[in-house]
Amino acid sequence: MDIITRHCTPQAKQFRTNNYGNKIYFLTLAMTLLLYFFVFPAHAENKVQANLISESSAIQAGENIILGVQLDAQEGWHTYYKNPGDAGLPTKLKWQLPEGFSASDIDWPAPTKFAEGDLTTYGYSGKTLLPVTISTPAKLDAASYIFTVEAQWLTCNQICIPESQTLSIELPVGEKTASASAEFFTQQNSTTQTTTIDSAPVNLFITLALAITGGLILNIMPCVLPILSLKALALVKKSGRTRSHTARYGIAYTMGILLSFATIAILLIALQQAGEVIGWGFQMQSPTFIGFLIFLLFLVGLNLSGLFHLPVIFGGIGNNLNENTISGSFFTGILAALVATPCTAPFMASAVGAALTMPPVTALLTFLTLGLGLALPFLLISIFPNLLNFLPKQGAWMERFKEFLSFPIYASVIWLLWVLGKQAGMDKVVLVLSGLLLIIFMIWLQHAVKHCHILHRAFSVFALCTMLAAILFSLGKNAGEEKNYLPYSKSTLLQLRAEGKAVYVDATAAWCITCQLNKHTALDTEAVRNSFKDHNITLMVADWTSRNPEITEFLHSFGYNGVPLNIFYPAGGREPVILPQILSKEIIIETISK
Repeated sequence: MDIITRHCTPQAKQFRTNNYGNKIYFLTLAMTLLLYFFVFPAHAENKVQANLISESSAIQAGENIILGVQLDAQEGWHTYYKNPGDAGLPTKLKWQLPEGFSASDIDWPAPTKFAEGDLTTYGYSGKTLLPVTISTPAKLDAASYIFTVEAQWLTCNQICIPESQTLSIELPVGEKTASASAEFFTQQNSTTQTTTIDSAPVNLFITLALAITGGLILNIMPCVLPILSLKALALVKKSGRTRSHTARYGIAYTMGILLSFATIAILLIALQQAGEVIGWGFQMQSPTFIGFLIFLLFLVGLNLSGLFHLPVIFGGIGNNLNENTISGSFFTGILAALVATPCTAPFMASAVGAALTMPPVTALLTFLTLGLGLALPFLLISIFPNLLNFLPKQGAWMERFKEFLSFPIYASVIWLLWVLGKQAGMDKVVLVLSGLLLIIFMIWLQHAVKHCHILHRAFSVFALCTMLAAILFSLGKNAGEEKNYLPYSKSTLLQLRAEGKAVYVDATAAWCITCQLNKHTALDTEAVRNSFKDHNITLMVADWTSRNPEITEFLHSFGYNGVPLNIFYPAGGREPVILPQILSKEIIIETISK
């Protein structure tokens, strides 16, 4: 970083780590592992039956045709939309087409909203048609062509089951006429258009209202509030200036926020359109990004404490309350948006969730409205500086208040260290703490060497940036988490049973909504954890998120072909007990107490 102290004065270049490449890599890797389970065949009758149908009875050279995969879910079961929401996985189609033919993406019909507890998903029940446009070459040599598709979907009721089916249809070359399925295509298109046109205006208005409200509430989050407060205090120093003069700072701050939110939104929408199942805060899934935020907020906190000054590219916040520049305000807006990314304010989650089911342009508008809500308080203060009249006059209290604001920033650093520990394990936390120690050491060194040469200063800053970059890079490698359970394996289970120990097996998956409800409302509660400890019960988690034949065999041994499945093996080798699919703390505690 460019460290400016009372002994060593400016100006060195700012190093900024913004490694989106690692973030995209790990998101892609995670999704690849998540979808891998689709490879294995079904072992039981599907809860959803699939058919491949054509809108026309024949094909002609150079003219597109529309094929559709029709999914017919049994009563109570449903499949998922391309953006499934808080859980689930979208249906995937893998085409095997004749040479010269190509298939478009699915033209997704409007989904139905499913609410289960605090989780919301989007999908389809009953009969659903997933149409795809097939491009036809300019020359057709054969009399007929066979089109084959492997359809893979996740269907859920109280349990979730991955299913698949390979479908084929043969179409002759000839005069195109409507097929027997054309009426079904028409009905599906009509339903989709009606749903979209009738509901969009109301939904958009509600979504934008939620977005601007959520953005306003972001201002009181511990990371953002100190930044907003400092910018307001800087305007106090400029009291007496014209409204047009102070308004420039508010506009620059707003532009910085809107640019940042637009960048995040475009990346999020692009990944979502590419098939990634992600939502707001997706960057927080990367230990590298969390480490970057920890370093950034720690520097902001030290800056507010008066130990050194951040350069203007970090907004120059707190450097000197007299120095409120246009460029500083712009970069402060970027900083405010950046530190707000870990937060989800009330109303904000609903707005973002709804936005991701809308067309890209509407989704972008929603994110910009969210950013406007974040920028609005300072924008109003800069346009109407009289709003600051309730504050005391300028004085030493402003410097003390600036120093006080460092403490919510330090609290945010502690919280992010906890998040990193849950996500990547204590080894990574120690690594980041070492980086914080390096920052403190560098600041001490700059103070200790009172007459440091500019080359020495530049070299030390470069060395620090290099070491912090190396730490951030290593955070993304072999990220793991400390677990209070054993991963399921048949041999470990048999060994524990042979030793006469009690074992609780939770067969679960990240895409299973009932599993997540069971985890948050029952399994992952203090009462159940204490009960496991009191009864000396070993918890094993059979994570079926990605393909695992051993877990599949475990499910089949109890007559199940999906998750959740919770089995309690009492001590002493007694017969296992199958728990209900929907759990509560009382059910688990009562079962293991017996």
